[in-house]
Amino acid sequence: MTNFRTFLRIAALSLSIAVGTTQMTKAQTWNCGDPSVNGGANVTATLSGGTLTITGSGAMANYHGEGGESPWFRNGYLDSITSIVIEDGVTTIGNIAFTACKKAISATIGNGVTTIGTNSFQACENLPSIILPNGIISIGDGAFGLCRKLSSVTIPDGVTSIGNQAFMTTALTSVIIPNSVVTMGYSTFYGCSNLSSATLPDNITSIRSGTFCGCKKITSMIIPSGVTIIEKDAFGGCGFNSIIIPNNVDTIGNQAFMNTALTSVIIPNSVTTIGENAFSYCRDLTSVTIGNGVTTIERMVFQECGKLALVTVQWKEPLSVPDDVFQRVLTKDRYKYF
Repeated sequence: MTNFRTFLRIAALSLSIAVGTTQMTKAQTWNCGDPSVNGGANVTATLSGGTLTITGSGAMANYHGEGGESPWFRNGYLDSITSIVIEDGVTTIGNIAFTACKKAISATIGNGVTTIGTNSFQACENLPSIILPNGIISIGDGAFGLCRKLSSVTIPDGVTSIGNQAFMTTALTSVIIPNSVVTMGYSTFYGCSNLSSATLPDNITSIRSGTFCGCKKITSMIIPSGVTIIEKDAFGGCGFNSIIIPNNVDTIGNQAFMNTALTSVIIPNSVTTIGENAFSYCRDLTSVTIGNGVTTIERMVFQECGKLALVTVQWKEPLSVPDDVFQRVLTKDRYKYF
């Protein structure tokens, strides 16, 4: 009798495990479309065998925190997603649609997609690469930010805008931004410490704040000729030892080239303003030429540039500058006029 009871308990346990496994592996389906179209039924999501497949026609819903998360987030399936497939009929990937799918190791984006929403793939920490289809027009803020293993991305010609922090703190090693791009947000590649090569599009007019800040492996950079402003921290911490600042640049922002490996720099006549700490801590900087258009030099521009031996200025009369422009620089008060 005892053995029979034991057998029944084991059988019941086995049945319980089997039922639990069936429940875990059963495909899950949700509506995830734009709620204004058939109540969101225009696009559906199916999770089966670790693959989350988005199918249908039109835009996905935009999600948000505090109760507005995606159904796979709300129902606790984030860690079950190892692959994301967005089929051709889908046109827009919703905001924070796949945020923190940390187990996802692949993502396929269909040819119908034109817009990648804000933070849509943010913190997909194991995603190694992404190929964006030719129809993409817009990459939203933070779209692939914090995808720490993302080492390869193909941005197609036709993309016109890349949002703030779109690829921040990824493992990208190189990136080519096509000439179709006319706007790039701030901190687009901030903290991409493996990035060694970046090609900028011809049509941008500004290098936004923090765009390449902390990209210490970048050893060369060509700034497009149409750029008029280099914003705060744009290239802070980059590894290049030379840079050509185009003749159209009007403003060099605070800390724009701080802590880079620059050995010399020529500031063109078009520049009127050089912001605080713009070249501070460039410890290998030995010579600087400042154009005749400069009317404002802010504080500590060349602070801690200990090797700076020659500053050539092209204005006819001395410009009034803060006392600490050359703080802890041996060449303080040594100017060459011509």
